[in-house]
Amino acid sequence: MAGSPHAGTHADAPLHVLYGCAGIGELPLEPFLGPARVVAVRPGAGGLIPAEALRGLDLADPPRILLKTSTHPDSRRLPEAFAAPSPEAALVLAQGGAVLVGIDTPSVDPASARDLPVHRLLARAGVRWLENLDLSRAEAGLYELIALPLRIPGADASPVRAVLVEYLPDSGEPHA
Repeated sequence: MAGSPHAGTHADAPLHVLYGCAGIGELPLEPFLGPARVVAVRPGAGGLIPAEALRGLDLADPPRILLKTSTHPDSRRLPEAFAAPSPEAALVLAQGGAVLVGIDTPSVDPASARDLPVHRLLARAGVRWLENLDLSRAEAGLYELIALPLRIPGADASPVRAVLVEYLPDSGEPHA
């Protein structure tokens, strides 16, 4: 594979931050497929999404939470700074029952984070994550998410083609 599996929309594996953990090819696919909620959030100080932005949401129903920050307009360039969940917000997501967290920026940690605390917290909690999602045309609400990583043995990440299927109002059924 040419290039980095961390380019574009991708899923990281626990192996990305925790030595000896599962690589992307060994992960079950269930977290990457199923009902999801797009949540519009506003970053606070330092570009961090505060835990308060998630309070009051049922994070287990559906258990896939996609954070729409609308702060990264050009996914072809790696900005010097971008929005990311605070470690406290990541803890709220993990403890609230999320099985997957996605974000529309290059990483679940800010560019300045050298020790990747949110990556490590999510990995230790068994929560999977997607980075660099294009949520520009997705309104806040419920969707069916399809974002399957490639089965690359021993890799710490994989590109994904993320698709959101909108639910019909009042029916609870997805439609194309």
